[in-house]
Amino acid sequence: LYLSGAVATIGADESAGPLQFGVAPVVPMGLATASNRFQIAAELERVKTELPRASVVGFLFDVRTSHRADWLTALDLCSEKKLRAFVSFGEIQNGNERIYRPILQYDRWQFSKLGTFVADPACISHPALYAVYLVDEPWHEVKRPGYSGDELKAMYTSLKARAPAGASFKIMLQFSRELWKMVHDRKLPGLYWDRGMADIVQISTLELQNSTYQHELLHRNHYWSRSIIHEKTPGIPLWTSVQV
Repeated sequence: LYLSGAVATIGADESAGPLQFGVAPVVPMGLATASNRFQIAAELERVKTELPRASVVGFLFDVRTSHRADWLTALDLCSEKKLRAFVSFGEIQNGNERIYRPILQYDRWQFSKLGTFVADPACISHPALYAVYLVDEPWHEVKRPGYSGDELKAMYTSLKARAPAGASFKIMLQFSRELWKMVHDRKLPGLYWDRGMADIVQISTLELQNSTYQHELLHRNHYWSRSIIHEKTPGIPLWTSVQV
């Protein structure tokens, strides 16, 4: 019943109950536009119909071409459907949609449209906004740039500072197996988990794919990833994604 190409997510958020369910992306990045509001509305209604327990949906906006009207259209439609939204910004790399990765330039973090979104009072304080994505897989061995623990903290602080005075919003980081591999197994210098990196964490469940169930790998990844997170941030909302 999941939307084609979507990522089903399950989250434990104590502020909103023991479990939440989500679907992302609602539409492909190229269709997340104000001019496409009727298809977005139809897809949100399909989520409500086919996955009635879902309360959160994800939007990936084009970091090059999207603008304020696109973002507010999606958020307003979520409000109408009584859904909340993860918001991220992406670009096409090697034919695939990838979440934008901020860069440090002249001692200042360049967030592109993510920074513009956070600085906009109507966007960042919208009642339908659940969280904004900061980085997807920050310690991935191929995705660049990579980030140290200190850089993740600096990015978090810098992005929070972009918001208007009094605005309150959540920042999300998404990992796959990096916490387990880089922090527990390899103990790479400079890579660590601590407070002040994110308000919500998501861990991909890559072990359910290609018609297989890698039980032992799933257990090791999630046992150590969750242990590392809960040691320093025991109350943080934790989401799990399943690619379907």
